[in-house]
Amino acid sequence: AEIIYSLIQALGVRFDLDMATCVYEGLYTDTGSFKYSNTTSHTMGTAGKLIDMGVDPSFISDNMEVKDRSQIEMLGKVLETMTFLKDGRIAYVEIPLELYDHNVDTDSFISFPRYIRGVEIAVLFKQVEADLTRVSFRSKTADVAKIALGFQGGGHQKAAGCSIHAPLAQAEEIVLKVVEAALE
Repeated sequence: AEIIYSLIQALGVRFDLDMATCVYEGLYTDTGSFKYSNTTSHTMGTAGKLIDMGVDPSFISDNMEVKDRSQIEMLGKVLETMTFLKDGRIAYVEIPLELYDHNVDTDSFISFPRYIRGVEIAVLFKQVEADLTRVSFRSKTADVAKIALGFQGGGHQKAAGCSIHAPLAQAEEIVLKVVEAALE
């Protein structure tokens, strides 16, 4: 979002409130609500300029954080699957095919194991078809982009993902070996 802001500025395009709001939402999500280590003084300066253009931070925060009842109900079921490895340094949750509902936004579920003290790598396994499992990684220390790349995925050092053409249990077995090795 910072790059988009800089590009719009460089092109001399005048921001309207809708554009400013969209860029602010990008900053908000890119930085995990301004909590992640990629939040810099430049990020905050850009956010300040967007606020000066009329963006309402509390409106955006409220709208980004509010969840549907179906999301919260599914989150409860997913959190019941949480498993810890490596003395609590790895935490993973799973959404098996029988629980998966493409109408329920589960992208934020990866955040919950990540917020646990001592967890360095969080993993979300989401079985979307009988032989297809999507995997999301979040990290405080390890380069999870390298892990994802090993499975033809991608992302950033602290947030990445991939797809494994295997059922959930097999995908977990394959991926968790690599995740555990990343902390050795």
